[in-house]
Amino acid sequence: MAVYKCNACGGTFTDPQGAFRYFHVCPPLSVNELIALHDAGQSTGDPLLDADILMAKGPKSADPLQPSQADQAAARLAVAGVKRAGHVNTNVTPAPPRAKDDPQPGPLSAGAGVTQIGA
Repeated sequence: MAVYKCNACGGTFTDPQGAFRYFHVCPPLSVNELIALHDAGQSTGDPLLDADILMAKGPKSADPLQPSQADQAAARLAVAGVKRAGHVNTNVTPAPPRAKDDPQPGPLSAGAGVTQIGA
């Protein structure tokens, strides 16, 4: 069983896991990661997302039944599914039956890749 580290998200995993293969997919950026990227001067490229990031930096509500605009923006960002740079998805592409000499299906997105860090 080998141990790997994702070069994009930093996640670590083993493959195989018991009798099963593991197919890693990077999680989307969290609200805090999006705010940190914005603070570093980077844009998502989507003006609506960038506006929500600015709004999410505002004051939070003390009452969960009365969310502030910042709370509402953070909730939208939490489900936006913004992929990180170098996003990795090692799930394989579905492929129709193929001839013996056709190449094997590859990952959906190799992205930044993974590095083996242990055996």
